[in-house]
Amino acid sequence: VRRQRQMCIRDSYEAIKEGTPRSEVLEKFGEPDSGLSGFFGDIYNCGDQVVVIYYEVDYGSDAATVSKVTITKRQSPNG
Repeated sequence: VRRQRQMCIRDSYEAIKEGTPRSEVLEKFGEPDSGLSGFFGDIYNCGDQVVVIYYEVDYGSDAATVSKVTITKRQSPNG
């Protein structure tokens, strides 16, 4: 399942819009690989990319809405 998610994630994550409820994100992409500390957000790993989804302040609630999505290239462990 994780491999399949990694193959389709790039285009799908780019389609997440501000205001989308977290419950919809979880339904579409499943549980995140990890979360943020200090901000409310979810982290998904996708091959050589990391997707971070930030939510409005309603911390921990599946009703919280997306405020920002960032997709960045993972840095190699060798620098």
